Amino acid sequence: FDAKSFNIVLNGWCNIVGSPREAERVWMEMGNVGVKHDVVSYSSMISCYSKGGNLHKVLRLFDRMKKECIEPDRKAYNAVVHALAKARFVAEAMNMMKTMEEEKGMKPNVVTYNSLIKPLCNAKKTEEAKRVFDEMMEKGIFPTIPTYHAFMRILRTGDEVFELLAKMRKMGCEPTADTY
Repeated sequence: FDAKSFNIVLNGWCNIVGSPREAERVWMEMGNVGVKHDVVSYSSMISCYSKGGNLHKVLRLFDRMKKECIEPDRKAYNAVVHALAKARFVAEAMNMMKTMEEEKGMKPNVVTYNSLIKPLCNAKKTEEAKRVFDEMMEKGIFPTIPTYHAFMRILRTGDEVFELLAKMRKMGCEPTADTY
């Protein structure tokens, strides 16, 4: 097995099955057989820990990645932004997004913004979520169905829901069965 082969298996455990324990087993096996972890390996593991809400492991692995002179990619940054926002470290998540853009030259994408918006909505921080949404729109990044779904969870009245559905359609996002 080479790094590419291990990364396919790692990605399966991280992003398809969602099993951090099995992903860690593959990660350790890579090291045991002398296969170096690369940007794909790190990004997969960081994303796996982020989805599982393990901020400590996300930050530790992100730091280790940089110490090993492996330049984080957008997937790694998005996972860190998500983990920070989910743990209610919103200012830190915003700073990470700023670092990603200003220092690394990586423009945030809809995944980056959704990584902030969803945890903000879940935490009932409506105004902050709207600010992030407005910034996203100002930068010409269009919302996706998951963006709208995050807001659906915090709307209080039927009128607000219908207004959001109209905006969704206007932006070319057709509601799905999950929307309702």
